[in-house]
Amino acid sequence: MDLEKLKLIISKHDVISFDVFDTLIKRNLGNNKDVFRLLECKVNKLLGTSKKIYDARIAAEANARKRCTYREVNIDEIYENFDDNYSENEKNLIKKMELEIELLVCTANQELQEIYNYCVSIEKPILIISDMYFSASDINKILEKNDYLHHKIVYSSCDERITKWEQGLLFKKVLEKERLLPSQVLHIGNDKNADFKKAKMQGLSAFLIDEGELFPTYYDEEGLFSQEIFTYNWINRFINNNMPIKENDIFKIGYEVFGPLLLGFTKWLAQQVEQKNLKKVFFFSRDGYILKKAFSLYCPNIDSKYFYISRKSVIRPILQYDKSFDDMVKHYKSWDKSFTLEYVLDRFCITVDDVVLDKFKLARQDRFNIDTLKIDQRVESLFDFIKEQIFSDSKAQAILIQSYFHQEQFYGNVGIIDMGAGCSIEFALKYYLKQENLDVNPFYFYLHSAIEENTTRNIFFDSGNKTKPYKVLLRFCYMFLEIFLTAPHGSVKGYQVIDNKVEPILADFEYIGDGKVDEKYYIQELQRGALSFFESSMNQFFDEDISTNIALQNFKNFAITPTLEDIKIWKDYRVILDELRPLILSSKASSFEDSINSIKNSPWLSGAIIEKIKNRYLMKLIFKFYYLYKKYK
Repeated sequence: MDLEKLKLIISKHDVISFDVFDTLIKRNLGNNKDVFRLLECKVNKLLGTSKKIYDARIAAEANARKRCTYREVNIDEIYENFDDNYSENEKNLIKKMELEIELLVCTANQELQEIYNYCVSIEKPILIISDMYFSASDINKILEKNDYLHHKIVYSSCDERITKWEQGLLFKKVLEKERLLPSQVLHIGNDKNADFKKAKMQGLSAFLIDEGELFPTYYDEEGLFSQEIFTYNWINRFINNNMPIKENDIFKIGYEVFGPLLLGFTKWLAQQVEQKNLKKVFFFSRDGYILKKAFSLYCPNIDSKYFYISRKSVIRPILQYDKSFDDMVKHYKSWDKSFTLEYVLDRFCITVDDVVLDKFKLARQDRFNIDTLKIDQRVESLFDFIKEQIFSDSKAQAILIQSYFHQEQFYGNVGIIDMGAGCSIEFALKYYLKQENLDVNPFYFYLHSAIEENTTRNIFFDSGNKTKPYKVLLRFCYMFLEIFLTAPHGSVKGYQVIDNKVEPILADFEYIGDGKVDEKYYIQELQRGALSFFESSMNQFFDEDISTNIALQNFKNFAITPTLEDIKIWKDYRVILDELRPLILSSKASSFEDSINSIKNSPWLSGAIIEKIKNRYLMKLIFKFYYLYKKYK
């Protein structure tokens, strides 16, 4: 919509009138009748019934229009014609809840609110003219709730008993009541007949607005169960209507893609914590950083802490109990396909001079995989040579981590929130607690995990063998979860005492602004967008069940079938493996084999494929075929 053009037209008129629904106000639902679907759900949940309120509401309005002698009916007349099987108390409750739902799902049209405020700023009188079964008083409640506060008056067709739609008679009556000439008024609305043609028929100037897209960029309901589609559509209409239009693209991806995921996980977590009656929850660094922020907003009365811990910081204290190098290696449940000796030394916080490495014919950049690492005699000899150093450090860190646990009151029945994946922290922590005989009974709440469930593990989505769709999904785009959950600080290496308080020793943050893109800024904006969605939507969806499928749907659509603009934005973002590596690798040569290898080795597999084929639909087919292959393999 050309707002500047509209402002110029406004400046040439004395009075501006606005339509309401789909003009000043948008509903966060697919269509106006979805209000009745939501009404049915909420009333039945409240009363513990399963009544067909949706059908009854539509029938009541149709009957009211047949029986009423006026052109327009009002909400009271609609409910007077409601199914007689409902008691008067039930009818009154449903009517009351209908307006409450309208207040819940109605939101300001951002572009038209700018126009409305412009009219206020240049002191143009504003009239509101609506064809609606709600009274002017009820319409005004909706407008005021959405910060439309400066209009002179609201005219509703159900109060005046005439409409804009039929011959523009409501416009004619407004002109008479306000003592205006038609040429003085500009009417702005979305309906081509009622707001444009009939306004012009009565001599007014008229401006027809473009309603735009109903749903945002990554909307696609394919793959959802039928009972999930209504809520998914509601969420996406909310996104489309409420996402700040002047924000940057990364913020918008955070809002649309990661916001629903953050909301779904937080609602699930709150439910789990309540069911287990947990009084303390600990969000493990670094994956818990943004999750903790959301949970604190959603459950301010539950004691929650951001807990500085990492695989490295909890594995260091248990190395003293290991009998061999192979025992040490097993503490880490996941290893990259290929890594350097420097990477191995860093994982175990080992400081070794090059002179010592030379003694064992090793160099920091020597490369291994997990199998070659375990059988390399040079590496085993090196670790045997420095094991006393490792054990001494391990014992010191064991004392410090135990002091940190006590300081942070990490004992009793506690909830632990982490991303999951290979669950290295969980296994190392269990081993440490057993060795030290500490009184901690942890319940693990994972965003996702590739390890099978046990009695104390609770997973929002399981990416193990039991749930192939999620496992296949993450094969294509796992690193985006890592990106979203990255905290703005380095990993925890261990602990130290500063001013009689145990503090974490943090590694340097990996991103220092030396890449083609500013990764730290990307993380900040992605999380800011997701948290913006979370804060603005948590009351809207407070009573709604948001399944894992719904929460993940936009993430799946973005990560599997990104736009070419998405690829341009993200391809050079470097992810943390054994080294910083761009999400999409560039081919070093023009050969077909080299192109295939660059795709296979790219952390963002689907992005790398689309960059080559430039076809989102074809990528969707590739993903489907790959899923079927894995399912029946």
